[in-house]
Amino acid sequence: MNKYKDIFTKWLALELLKRDHDLHKVIANKKNPDYNVYVFINTEALNNDIPLITKAKKLGS
Repeated sequence: MNKYKDIFTKWLALELLKRDHDLHKVIANKKNPDYNVYVFINTEALNNDIPLITKAKKLGS
């Protein structure tokens, strides 16, 4: 497992921060400099929360 996981959407990064996941750094998106990439410490809990958060957003849309 990689040590870090890149998150490309701000709304998902904010939800992960609300759930107390560790943000390592924020870097400029190389493909689209108008946006950022949120680099989180990759943990099993992070990988479990991502599909739960995205599923909840799809159901709420």
